[in-house]
Amino acid sequence: MSGHSKFANIKHKKEKNDAATKEYRKVYMRYKMMTNRHPEDTDAAEKFEKLTSEVRDWRNRMAHGSATTDEFLAWLARF
Repeated sequence: MSGHSKFANIKHKKEKNDAATKEYRKVYMRYKMMTNRHPEDTDAAEKFEKLTSEVRDWRNRMAHGSATTDEFLAWLARF
């Protein structure tokens, strides 16, 4: 189980240092749990798909400098 502990440590360090990662994980887990608990709720499933597909674009834009962390957090707050 040492690999699990290592991954958890990396995740916690990332969340502590990166506000965008921390907020994204909160929103991601909220929608992930919603879709798992209520599989018949198509609206939640669509929002989850939209979140996961658009976040890749946002992360790419942030890495290249065309979007800021504040813009990403504002977009994330709308979910």
